[in-house]
Amino acid sequence: MGFHHSVNERQFPVQSSIFVTAPLTDEQIARTELCSPVSFMDTRMMKYYYRVLPDGRLLFGGRGAVAGKNANSSSEKQRLYKAMLQSFPALKNIDVEYFWSGWVSVSLDSLPRIFTQIDNRIGYAMGYCGSGVSFAAYAGHQLAKRMLDQPVNDQLPIYKTPLPKYPFPQLRRTALRALYQWARVFE
Repeated sequence: MGFHHSVNERQFPVQSSIFVTAPLTDEQIARTELCSPVSFMDTRMMKYYYRVLPDGRLLFGGRGAVAGKNANSSSEKQRLYKAMLQSFPALKNIDVEYFWSGWVSVSLDSLPRIFTQIDNRIGYAMGYCGSGVSFAAYAGHQLAKRMLDQPVNDQLPIYKTPLPKYPFPQLRRTALRALYQWARVFE
């Protein structure tokens, strides 16, 4: 099943996995310096993101499985746990209380787009690269305003250009599998 022809080759659905730990102890907070509820992203090799939740648990997420059928496998959970330990060795043996995965829309240039075409009657807001929770409501509002010919602040490039097309889009999943294998060498 594909998307509308205007976006089918312009985005790539990939899995993102997240887990939430047991609440951090005072010692773990001191040793990791995770004492602020600010969101962070580590982009050294693959993207990992994390933040301390209001109840003191660590939310840690990053790339998921290549195929959706493997999204919630124990090996994916272990891989993500290992990535957390590389950043925070003091959390060794902390319990993971929640784990889930879902699809995110990745754009080729890692920039989302709010784009309309054909007299603002066909449009899309996508390519959030995992930042959709914080951006999608705003993007949807801006897209609706454009489609209703209401004024928007459209000076940013995300409004002026469509999502770039992936070269050889039929090979996206194969390329992702190769990228993940290559990343294992450096993780």
